[in-house]
Amino acid sequence: MVVYPLTSMATKKEELRAMMNSDLENLLIQVGDYDTFLEGKLCCSSCGTVLNADNVALVLPVQNGDSIKLKYCCDNVECMKNF
Repeated sequence: MVVYPLTSMATKKEELRAMMNSDLENLLIQVGDYDTFLEGKLCCSSCGTVLNADNVALVLPVQNGDSIKLKYCCDNVECMKNF
């Protein structure tokens, strides 16, 4: 799984940060998406596939007004191309 840094991605070249699947639970808890994930309601932002620990491929920060929201992407190659 790849997690893009929360800093400005468009202005400078940055190294991609990867995380282990074991860290996914901590990330989801931190951002308040853990219960949604456990309930099978967290979906790929591209195709709508329900996400689980085995098919989360990308976690991308997106500016949402004054806050940052995370978008999730499944491991489908076509979905990853959209990001």
